[in-house]
Amino acid sequence: MFTPPAATARATALLRRLGAANIEHPGGTLLAHLQRVQQQLAAWGACPALQLAGLCHACYGTDGFATALLPLDRRGELATVIGAEAEALVYFYASCDRIVSYPTLGDPDPAFRDRFTPRAAARLHRAVRRQRTRHRPSRPPIPRALGA
Repeated sequence: MFTPPAATARATALLRRLGAANIEHPGGTLLAHLQRVQQQLAAWGACPALQLAGLCHACYGTDGFATALLPLDRRGELATVIGAEAEALVYFYASCDRIVSYPTLGDPDPAFRDRFTPRAAARLHRAVRRQRTRHRPSRPPIPRALGA
């Protein structure tokens, strides 16, 4: 399917204004990554809303790439540029708590947890703390004082 060039141009202009062209990302810049995602979705025949969502999928940050271009209280700004359907997909992807969702992706009823809810954010914080603890180098025991 074909995404109207004007919609892509408006979305790309917003991404540039938000600094995506200046943010490093594996394979170049964040903007280059986002454009590659949109191009791949187009090659697969994805609908225009999905292509625009792919172009903007990191606007609110993701569970794997924390840098957010827009805070959640500016969702309307993105929706104005790419449309409500595409923006809802961007939010859904950004809100995905990967620790919960990824292990069940092939299941008939995969798990999903919104990482932006306070409860999910607290759980994610605990998981990150546990992960850091597991990978912390062990320290030698502190010798006890003589006579203690």
